[in-house]
Amino acid sequence: MTQAGERERNEAGVEVNLTRHGKISYMRIPAADTVALGRFYEKVFGWQVSGRPEHFSFSDTSGEMIGAFEPGTPSPPGIVPFIYVGGIDSVIRDIEASGGAVVQPVYDEGGLWVATFRDPGGNVMGVWQGGGER
Repeated sequence: MTQAGERERNEAGVEVNLTRHGKISYMRIPAADTVALGRFYEKVFGWQVSGRPEHFSFSDTSGEMIGAFEPGTPSPPGIVPFIYVGGIDSVIRDIEASGGAVVQPVYDEGGLWVATFRDPGGNVMGVWQGGGER
């Protein structure tokens, strides 16, 4: 049995919500300065960050995605992960105010609002929100 606020773990001690077959649940984000990049995601998206510079980890606001900021240089865009947001225009302003840069401004993609940005570490990521008013 888990205590209030704790997530259920499997026999290997891994949180069950992270271990569904086919679920993307862990991501490494390249960073020259792991702590600074972690603080960017903490400030803009509310992620929980912690650790040491050589292993600065994160958990997104849902607890459904965990990962770490990996020392090194960013790789060229290949797979681009997207982060769901509420209020995409406000998030884009926060990204720019926090040292990120817009790669593709907000556009309508089949009734969804989508944009991509480059974080201060040089990684390309995306943000999206449901359709309707921005």
